[in-house]
Amino acid sequence: MSPLLAAAAVALYASEAHAQAVGTIDVIASPAEVAPGGSTNLTIVVRDTDGNGLAGAPLNLMASAGSATTIQDYGNGTYSTVYTTAADASDSVMLVVASADGSIRTPVQLTINAALEPTITVPQTPVAQTPPPEENPAKAAREPREKRERADAGDSPTARIRVGVGGGSYSYAQVRTPDTESPLWPDNVYLGGDKGVEGPAHPLTFEGRATIWVPQYNWVGLDGSVRYGRHTVSWPDASEAIPDLVPHVSLNLALRYPFATNSGQMHVGAKVGWLYGEFITFQQGEQENQVKYPNLAVHSLGTGAEFGAEFGGATSGYLTASFLAGWRDASPYSINFGLDAGINTGAAVGLGASIQFSQRSIEIGSADDPNAVLVTLSDTTIVGVIGPTMQF
Repeated sequence: MSPLLAAAAVALYASEAHAQAVGTIDVIASPAEVAPGGSTNLTIVVRDTDGNGLAGAPLNLMASAGSATTIQDYGNGTYSTVYTTAADASDSVMLVVASADGSIRTPVQLTINAALEPTITVPQTPVAQTPPPEENPAKAAREPREKRERADAGDSPTARIRVGVGGGSYSYAQVRTPDTESPLWPDNVYLGGDKGVEGPAHPLTFEGRATIWVPQYNWVGLDGSVRYGRHTVSWPDASEAIPDLVPHVSLNLALRYPFATNSGQMHVGAKVGWLYGEFITFQQGEQENQVKYPNLAVHSLGTGAEFGAEFGGATSGYLTASFLAGWRDASPYSINFGLDAGINTGAAVGLGASIQFSQRSIEIGSADDPNAVLVTLSDTTIVGVIGPTMQF
């Protein structure tokens, strides 16, 4: 045992100078409360300036009284020694472990409890000789990372309904296959786009959307939307403009995985269901230069994906980005992207808005020869709507 001199820096362990400078020194006393004349085991962890364990570091152990064993070097940045308090020690004892040059100093305070029986501590080899950086005793007070948990059914509304009105742009093309016989108008028809004789139409658009999740099973639900855009097409030699109503209807089974966030809930999901739309077709009438314009209905399978967020705080609301594809003959003919957002202005009511982009292209074949393409119909819709929402 080597005595510790009062108010003096006494090096109880010394080694040759190490090329790497000491960056930090951490000390743990076990136990931290001892009787007068009792002992405690000190575990010392020394790291260099890069945060790596530093072996062979010259250390000084200082105290106002008591004695300590020679500091043991385990060769990986971990050291230990046994300190014994003086027989007449009282209240507390302050220990200091310092680098040889005194630039790095770590104090440790021991509580002296006269009610305890004096004990002799046997030097202990630390179990974790090189604690990883996150086990640094100086960082022991760091709170554990909160585990992300799946949100429960109460974190988002069971149903949300939104209606709105707005407008945007609509372009259309009817392109005949050359040298084919059909009742379609003999010339190609363009509305907007690069070949349009006039700009795109600007339809007045009405939309309704509803999403309902199964109570207590908020990962499965139904998602539906109905959108109608109305515009007119000017036709040469026609007494009045041709009206065109462009519907977009979808009804889907929706699946999602919701997870909690600091401000609410987020989810990723998928949907599958039914998609319906119509194309206007321009056909030759019974008289020369007379045009007919019946609609062609298209039913198809729809599949898509969705990412959404519900947020709370002073102003609560939601944000949803979605994608939906319509399929015919194992090929997508309809591509739809949507961005839907809203804020709650009351307990169950709010204001919502959305931007929708839709692009479709379909080939129409002959009844006698399905492989013979008579015409290709295509259109592009970009609309925005705004209106009230209700949720519960």
